[in-house]
Amino acid sequence: MNLFSQIKAAVTTRQAAEYYGLKVSRNGMTCCPFHQDKHPSMKVDERYYCFGCHQTGDVIDFVSRLFSLTPYQAARKLAEDFGLHPSPSNAAALPVPTRQPAESAREQEKRCVSVLTAYEQLLKNWKACYTPLNPEADWDARYITACALLPQISYMLECLTSADAAERAWMADELQHDQTLEKISRILTDHAVDDAGMAA
Repeated sequence: MNLFSQIKAAVTTRQAAEYYGLKVSRNGMTCCPFHQDKHPSMKVDERYYCFGCHQTGDVIDFVSRLFSLTPYQAARKLAEDFGLHPSPSNAAALPVPTRQPAESAREQEKRCVSVLTAYEQLLKNWKACYTPLNPEADWDARYITACALLPQISYMLECLTSADAAERAWMADELQHDQTLEKISRILTDHAVDDAGMAA
């Protein structure tokens, strides 16, 4: 389980909101920290949603926005604050893949970054193009997919580009091992074929 999944499985947005000083009522309502809010308009539970400014997301989105952090930094902060991740001193305990020669490990990371960057751009395009025009409009599946996956893809990219060598190698190995990278590559290929067909 990667850090992103570990955090979401262990910490709810409500727990994080209370930990970082928000007063949450018994029914899960609190004043939204993302706009001027005199009367509680944000619902916090597993996820959060503000009925005033319409901000929504999971616990990592919440902490990222609350402290102006990247998703990766927010995940690390939550892990540290809730005691869910090894400290830097024992980060070497993370499994380092041994199936590939050391020279190819960097190539693996580069391939992961390349594929995830293309996918992140596709998701951003979907989010921009398919945002519902009004509250009553049906939500396009591509918009829902983009909202759900963008924070996780951003987290993976930041891990692959900013974390230490052990975490980078672990993330690259995870993406290869469970076929996530191949699935994303197929989505990108299918999307490119669809675009080519439309252009023709």
